[in-house]
Amino acid sequence: MSFNGSGTFNINSSGQPVVTGTVISSTAFNALTADLATGLSTAITKDGQTTPTANIPMGGFLITGLGAGIASTDSATVGQVQSATGTFLTASGTNTITASVSPSLTAYSAGQMFGFVAANTNTGATTINISSLGAKSIVTPLGSLVANDLVSGYFYIIYYDGTNFQLLGVSNTLTSLTLTGTGVQLTSTSTGAWKMPVGTTGQRPTGASGLIRMNSTTSNPEWYDTTTSSWLQFSQPAGYSVNYLVVAGGGGGGFSGQGGGGGAGGLLATSTTLSAGTAYTITIGSGGAGGTSGAGATGTNSVISTVVTALGGGGGAATSGAAGSGGSGGGGAYITNTLGAAGTSGQGFAGGNGFNGTYAVGGGGGGSSAVGTNGNGTTGAGGVGGAGTSNSISGSATNYAGGGGGSSNSSGSGGAGGVGGGGAGSSTTANGTAGTVNTGGGGGGAALSSGTGGNGGSGIVIIAYLGSQRGTGGTVTSSGGYTIHTFTSSSTYNA
Repeated sequence: MSFNGSGTFNINSSGQPVVTGTVISSTAFNALTADLATGLSTAITKDGQTTPTANIPMGGFLITGLGAGIASTDSATVGQVQSATGTFLTASGTNTITASVSPSLTAYSAGQMFGFVAANTNTGATTINISSLGAKSIVTPLGSLVANDLVSGYFYIIYYDGTNFQLLGVSNTLTSLTLTGTGVQLTSTSTGAWKMPVGTTGQRPTGASGLIRMNSTTSNPEWYDTTTSSWLQFSQPAGYSVNYLVVAGGGGGGFSGQGGGGGAGGLLATSTTLSAGTAYTITIGSGGAGGTSGAGATGTNSVISTVVTALGGGGGAATSGAAGSGGSGGGGAYITNTLGAAGTSGQGFAGGNGFNGTYAVGGGGGGSSAVGTNGNGTTGAGGVGGAGTSNSISGSATNYAGGGGGSSNSSGSGGAGGVGGGGAGSSTTANGTAGTVNTGGGGGGAALSSGTGGNGGSGIVIIAYLGSQRGTGGTVTSSGGYTIHTFTSSSTYNA
């Protein structure tokens, strides 16, 4: 009979128990030995000769003293489980984490993997100390943790590489992220911000549909438009910085009678901030007409609406009319109107005086960077127009706003126009030379007899800013990383 299925070993009762002094029946003895053989054959031998044929319930007891398993079908010890598979830790701390596991870990071993829930959000480099075995750094492929790599209440897995614990599935850099589904959204529970890739205009990647980036050259976000095969700004910022040059129209030269040179148009050049989406009216000042019977006319103003106004240059004097004030002052004539007129501070200078003495001559008109010189009554030479100003806003150095030269007596030469478009003064009966268009140069004065003063040159407005084109209007060029809008006639700049 042997074991009865419930763990009790039964022996055949026939001939049992054996009685003293009786002969033991062979039948009883053979039955006994058969039961013993059957019972022993169903037992597990310690040398491994027999194997279980069914599940072995342990009744809540431990199998102790196990050797470490070496095959996938072997039993594993607790130590092997801790060393080779994920184990949940109880963690506390922020940047210096302490953790415990049951049973306690006895040593760190390369390949160990643990999971834990962060007790707090880290603020920088972080270590973990498990079972008081010593603190080890937690790292990512980029190095030590940075703030918010661990967020309170979230589950993380770490892997021991023999030196540090690597934070699995976390990296500060993603080379590719694909989101699928309808209405996919990226959200953040913090009050921070998403950061786009940042680079200069020269670092733009090859264009493709859906690309966005922050352009550090223009300080604006941009996207790639496959229709135009170009990078376009998102929407214009509230305002952006521009440089500008504004030159008004130059004054006309004075009428014959040793007329004075016309003053240059006022010149203003600096930077300002324009509001995106705003239309700015651009007015280009016209040159003042040369005098035909008196003083030359004052040039008109050049304007960027709501931003800046440059004043037109003053007309040159004639015997029958005084020199005019303006951006730069007109030059004087002779007899009653010998004095040159004042310019406007920050825009231009005064005109030179005429002279009525040995020789009657006209003074040079003022320029944007120097006064017009006085006529020379000793030699009979007309005054030279005041020098203009060199400016490279257009991409190359150009002189603007030179004063017109004063007229001379027949014994001397007419005054040269100031560098920057000023017209030369005449001698004898000739007309004064006109100022150069779109420079704001003053017109030259006319000499005695029938000559007329030269017309003043018209003004100009130039707006330039760093980076790709943002606004519209004028003639658009680029140079040195700047976009340049040049206006030679009145128009509108749409920022």
